Amino acid sequence: MSTSSDDLATGPGLIEALHRDSVVCVATKSKGEKSYLVQRQMRLGRRHASSSSGSTEAQCIFDLYHSYMRSPIEHSQGLPVNAITIPLCSTTGFTVDDAYLNDNGVPFLIVDFVCTNEQVVRIIPMPPPDLYPNAPSRRESLLESTDLLPRFFVDADGTVGVPVDGPFDGIDPNRIFSSTQRTSLKILFHWPNIPWDKKSSTGQIQYRTTTGATGANGETSGGITISMRRAALLIAGAVANFMRRAEESLQGQTDTAYPPWRIGTQPGQIRTSDVILMGALFVSPGAAMPILRLRDGFTILWGDEI
Repeated sequence: MSTSSDDLATGPGLIEALHRDSVVCVATKSKGEKSYLVQRQMRLGRRHASSSSGSTEAQCIFDLYHSYMRSPIEHSQGLPVNAITIPLCSTTGFTVDDAYLNDNGVPFLIVDFVCTNEQVVRIIPMPPPDLYPNAPSRRESLLESTDLLPRFFVDADGTVGVPVDGPFDGIDPNRIFSSTQRTSLKILFHWPNIPWDKKSSTGQIQYRTTTGATGANGETSGGITISMRRAALLIAGAVANFMRRAEESLQGQTDTAYPPWRIGTQPGQIRTSDVILMGALFVSPGAAMPILRLRDGFTILWGDEI
């Protein structure tokens, strides 16, 4: 594929158009060429292009384009259904442990999923908070050091997502969620009808208890590898804890916005048994946001099933 300045200039617009109504797009409420999603994907494309022999940013965008445009039969050649992928290039910092193999044994990175019409209305929109609103240079530095690849919890039957209440046995215990020097990960929540608050909107999971030397930022010299199954279990626990706290804080209050997203035990309100954990999106090296949706057939406050 030939590369020109026009190819690079249209990259953000093409990604924005292609990712419209993708899982990450809907989950993060991303719109426009300067949106959170587009900026992440362009950054990932640049890393992929600069590290891949003979590749370019435009080639990476071209790969994404064809990931969307494949027919269902071609697209499901050993990869999870509706996956949006780019070929693995080991020098980008990702390894075969991060990839999925198609039927020909070729490794692909999953960067997103095409969102079906049924999923669009069920995904719980949680835009990532701006952790450094008054420090753009620090924000840019943070993004440069952040893992840009979302993690999706794929069940044994090929579906994406597991109930927050479990079980988690269908997730491959040998697939890696993260290899890190950190002993913990912050889990951030920006629930639709709950104002963002750094303290009450943040949970934390412990990768493991360590007796070794730990740095000021929670690093451990030994390093930790955590599996997808273990991560799903821990993040689901953080979701359940957040929902319990939110329900307690909202008791006695009336809904003022987004009534479908009200957490509680009354009819039409959301319980942990109603929530599916689809994946997690890193927003900093030490923090991630869960990607959540409502279960099939959930009845919203005005009685409609979605």
